[in-house]
Amino acid sequence: MNRYNKISNSYDFRNPQDVFKYSRLFVNDSFGFIHKDIEPNNNSFYRSRLHSTPNTLYTNYNELMSPPIRFCPLGRANYPGKPIFYSSDRISTTIAECKPKIGQFISSLEIRILKDVLITMILGRTNRYKNENLILDEKSTELNNFLDDCFRKNVTKENSVEYYRPSTFIRTHIPNFNDGNLDSIIYPSMASELKGDNFIFTQKFINKYGKFKSLIVSQIVDKDDNGNYITKCMFKSYKLTNENDFVYGRILNCDVHNFVDEEFHN
Repeated sequence: MNRYNKISNSYDFRNPQDVFKYSRLFVNDSFGFIHKDIEPNNNSFYRSRLHSTPNTLYTNYNELMSPPIRFCPLGRANYPGKPIFYSSDRISTTIAECKPKIGQFISSLEIRILKDVLITMILGRTNRYKNENLILDEKSTELNNFLDDCFRKNVTKENSVEYYRPSTFIRTHIPNFNDGNLDSIIYPSMASELKGDNFIFTQKFINKYGKFKSLIVSQIVDKDDNGNYITKCMFKSYKLTNENDFVYGRILNCDVHNFVDEEFHN
């Protein structure tokens, strides 16, 4: 068994003291990781949010941002009460991450990053960068493999404390985000069955460099044989008011998508 699996298995993540002890594992040592500068100009990043009731619309752009501290639960990449901006490189990935049910409405936000180069850290065997070839020392390889296992693990509400395994490591890198030494962390998306990758940013970074491109409101109508969600687009917005409210138009000609081609309505 991987050494870091053995170590993490010795902690009870329901106990805050054990979480703190576990965090020291990453603070007191240095490790090697795959870093890559990417040009985001031709890439969109997507973030989705489910609607609490059908036939309703989110009013303001900020409602699709990171949640307020008081409503922020433990996640795969964040501590409770410590919001982070989750996004994905594909529309289908961000929809899958929300784990919608058939009949639910979902809003999918598309943003562009107005920065020439993104300084990224790549964790796990990601989809987009799976051919990256970098020789790491034995200790770093072992930790990378451990984090890859953590990101790929199916976590339910009943065992959500398992999120502490990867989120504690990411938490130790928040100072690198704040200091400008790191813009984003990329990791494989378990919810999409590893078809896409997730990108995390700080909300501060998105506020500074993120530019609204579009919002599409869809209804989940089915799933295909490959597990892809089939959606019907209901409303669209390509413009914000001065108060960052969405300016909506109704979509009348959608014959449903499964987003294999990752295309929205123009």
